[in-house]
Amino acid sequence: MSKVTKPTLHQQNEEYLVLATDNGQEVEFEQIATIPLDGQVYTILLPLKPFEGFDSCEGLVFVHQQANGQDRLAIVTDEDIIDGVFEIYNQLFDEAFGQQN
Repeated sequence: MSKVTKPTLHQQNEEYLVLATDNGQEVEFEQIATIPLDGQVYTILLPLKPFEGFDSCEGLVFVHQQANGQDRLAIVTDEDIIDGVFEIYNQLFDEAFGQQN
């Protein structure tokens, strides 16, 4: 994976990511943004359909990791990290689309 140094919105995604849950269920996601934070790279993914334990309108934060020389995504459950990623995402979104009052 190339080093990500600035937050990026993924506005024109036409390809979806397919990830497997712990129980083997395949879930399609749209990539919303990539956010570097505190030396890690995070991706916000939006499931295309609801799946067990999550609503389809709920963006999920994943961290990029290396395992056995391969890139992988792992879901983030730490609320402080999730809040930090979404804070940067919200700023990026406001800059790109302007604040709507």
